[in-house]
Amino acid sequence: MLRARPVALRIAFGLAALGGLWLVLPPGGAPWRLALLLVWESNVMAVVAVAASVSVWVVVGAAQRRAITPGLPLLACATVGSVDGLVAHRLLVAGGGQPGHSKMWNSRHDTHWAAEMVPTAAAAWLTRAMVVLLLSIGAVVVLGATGHLPRLDTFEGKALLIGTPGLALAGTLWGLHLGRQVRDLAVTKLTRAVLARRGPHALVVAGAGEVALGLMVALVAVILTHTDGGSAPGVLEVLAVAVLARLFTFVPAPPFGLGLADGVLVLGLILIGVPMEVAIATTLAWRGTGLLVITAGFLSARSRHRHVRSAGQVASSPTDSRLGRSVHRAGFAMLALLPGRLASVVGGRLFDSLFDLAEDPWDYALMPYEQRKQTQLIAAIPTGAGVIVEVGCADGQNVVALARLNPTSQVIGVDISERAIATAISRIQNQTNARVVKADARSVGQALDEFRERADVLILSEVLYYLGTKTQVHQGLAAARTLLSPDATVVLVHGAYDAQRLHATACAALGVVHIADTLIDDPDRPYVVTVAKSKRDSHLVL
Repeated sequence: MLRARPVALRIAFGLAALGGLWLVLPPGGAPWRLALLLVWESNVMAVVAVAASVSVWVVVGAAQRRAITPGLPLLACATVGSVDGLVAHRLLVAGGGQPGHSKMWNSRHDTHWAAEMVPTAAAAWLTRAMVVLLLSIGAVVVLGATGHLPRLDTFEGKALLIGTPGLALAGTLWGLHLGRQVRDLAVTKLTRAVLARRGPHALVVAGAGEVALGLMVALVAVILTHTDGGSAPGVLEVLAVAVLARLFTFVPAPPFGLGLADGVLVLGLILIGVPMEVAIATTLAWRGTGLLVITAGFLSARSRHRHVRSAGQVASSPTDSRLGRSVHRAGFAMLALLPGRLASVVGGRLFDSLFDLAEDPWDYALMPYEQRKQTQLIAAIPTGAGVIVEVGCADGQNVVALARLNPTSQVIGVDISERAIATAISRIQNQTNARVVKADARSVGQALDEFRERADVLILSEVLYYLGTKTQVHQGLAAARTLLSPDATVVLVHGAYDAQRLHATACAALGVVHIADTLIDDPDRPYVVTVAKSKRDSHLVL
């Protein structure tokens, strides 16, 4: 349970954040005086640098929080986003998975103002930590390639290149250890549910945010170097040093980690040729503005309980945005570029990880929107169908519903995820006319060879965008076309945006003709139900 800290301890926490600088140089030394004098001489440019730094800290925190809780107003996102890391450290990391803060958390009985936002804060913090671990490997490669670290053909260079992924691996194993310790706690289950729903979006936003923070450090270093009369450092090199410094802010003890990060940033900037006083002044600006934003966010969040409560809620309705769609679609389009077998393996592992995080990652069983959409899908299925195939059946929600309502039909669900298939098998165990098969759209023809040209209905619901671009969708559905019977019906159900973009392409790839497009202006999100028939049978309907 979170408890109020004495004022003196809070002040000590802030001072400890600058401890890394004190370890590098005595506070009263000449470089400190030169650094402070340099900031003073920068005059207006120093104000610009500080304002830019504060803005970046606020925007990065707000963007990460908006990725986790899309319905939260921007002002509230900026407020609570700045304290996500603090809350996550306090309850989940500092407790070390042992009986203590994380185990005592209870969303109904904990009266602390931040208790309700713990799961979402932890999800935001974990995605940032994962991104920084990955970026740190690239940072070492950049510094090695620019000659600031031992060459890769030397023993020291190879050891460093091997040691950095080792550090990331050690951090991952440590995180998994903590996960096992707190796996069954309510707060952990809620955190995993948030990651399952919003994790991919949060990872992309976190990556952009960490790059923005690194570029902010580079901007401050360039401004101060210009004032000092020296040549500006390489932006890419400063970015690499900033990423490595950020790596140390995720250690279990925040003050110790922040002190290490400051020391690494100073020494790293000196390593790439930045004058010592500029390195110290840059670090002071980086850490000082960060602490300023966190303090302001902490005080503001504490007085805005309504927004804090909203920040802890997991959306019960679908969320959508142009940025989210673009990120989601671009990621799977890149995945679809991999060779067929490799794309299937990677895609399967990706969806397995989602089902590891939550039994129902998309809330099919709980979300009213999904239930309304399922009703519309079932209504589009023609009566008397012999074989019904759903490609991308996930955990079998539609398969069970179709099998119950069509007892004379053979209902077959196909999915790429082993974890989803396992859940679907347990779900359909009482339905003798249902089965599930592991395959993707590219291999469904081979997996269901016994049903070649026998499928009376083919269902594609919320699956086309996982195949990638229009060209990739056209190629990916070639195997599914072999399953269609001469009078087959194809039912496609997707959000309005994806339906407009991909339904016509899917029909062309399957060799079927549009019969009807029904736009459902659902209060949560508009979607389209498209019914198409095989060309041989379409003239009977038109």
